[in-house]
Amino acid sequence: MFLKITVCDNDELVGFQIENYLECMFKNLNIKFETEIQFTGEGLCTALESGTHYDLIFLDVNLGTKGKIGLNGIQIGKKIREEYNDLLTPIIYISTTSKHAVNLIQYHPLDFLLKPLNYERFEKAINKFLKIMNFWSYALIYNYGHDTFKVKINDIRFLRSNGKKVEIFLQTGKMEYYYGNLGRAYKEQLTNYDFLYIHRAYIVNYDYISVFQYSHLLLMDGQTLPISQPKRMDIKKRYKEIEKKRIL
Repeated sequence: MFLKITVCDNDELVGFQIENYLECMFKNLNIKFETEIQFTGEGLCTALESGTHYDLIFLDVNLGTKGKIGLNGIQIGKKIREEYNDLLTPIIYISTTSKHAVNLIQYHPLDFLLKPLNYERFEKAINKFLKIMNFWSYALIYNYGHDTFKVKINDIRFLRSNGKKVEIFLQTGKMEYYYGNLGRAYKEQLTNYDFLYIHRAYIVNYDYISVFQYSHLLLMDGQTLPISQPKRMDIKKRYKEIEKKRIL
């Protein structure tokens, strides 16, 4: 496994500390990595806009505050999730105070670390990250004609049955399809992941759900999908189970 990680913090010592912590953890796990240290939010945004992909982002909440010009960490997190439409890149926020933690929930942080950094707490956050990376490494496999295709689980927003076609809607906005059965796809490939079979025509990835309502789901892009009446109690229970598992 090779990981590309960036630390965006205007304190150079914090960047070096995170780099040292990562080296201590990864050397025993045979994980190769590289880190880029950004001292401004604008620098990070420029890298992302140029197409640079990071497996993990450490983001200082207090960038651009205390008289410094520039975007703060909350603004950058919002930019990543909403403007760049990147809902999945894990972000670990760091700050000298916990008062911002509640405001960051809407931008789906992986974790929130307080300065000065503590190795034990840092290790817990990275273990959570590694667990997610392993989860996201799996794929949905389907056949079209004589060819076999794979779609990463984390790229799938939802699947829809449309006649004899199974349509796969991706986080990029693209749609792929194959001829098959939606129920079979769920039973054979998706039951071990955090998907909700909400309707005979829809299977939804938990990670793309913004609001859960008894009769429908609102996705992060504003799209609404129905929950069929016979499934509503079971779907509510399943949603709560996934939510509890994620918190733990």
